[in-house]
Amino acid sequence: MPPLKGIDRGINGVLLKALEETGHGDHIAIVDPSYSIPEGARIVDYQGNSSARALKGILALVPIEDESHVLLMMPDTGQHPHEAVSEFEEALGDEYETDWLTRYGKDNPSGVGFYDLVNNPVERAQNTLFVRTRDEKAFACAMIVVGNSQS
Repeated sequence: MPPLKGIDRGINGVLLKALEETGHGDHIAIVDPSYSIPEGARIVDYQGNSSARALKGILALVPIEDESHVLLMMPDTGQHPHEAVSEFEEALGDEYETDWLTRYGKDNPSGVGFYDLVNNPVERAQNTLFVRTRDEKAFACAMIVVGNSQS
């Protein structure tokens, strides 16, 4: 199938359908292949090699909640500089507000980590869609909350 004008080439028909089926308040988690996705979760594959590019392509199609707010996984201490961080920052530019969360809450003063939030069974009950990329960089994970399409 030729690419549709304005749609990232890594977003195929299956992913488009899954994005269309998300609703206001649903979560979309873009994760690298090493991410431990919870059993029974909804998973769709992104056909490209970059989580940052997948995020940018999805943001072009889906309204997001919280005034352009994107949650990103922070690399572990000692992992800087990190390619995934640079790619996300470049893809998002100044247009989006970001929060960085450590992988686990025990490593974060707030007590909440990326896995704690994204893999939470209560949150998954609110329909988290996991978009698995082919990105080989560690910590190439992000999450957004779907906003209202009428705004």
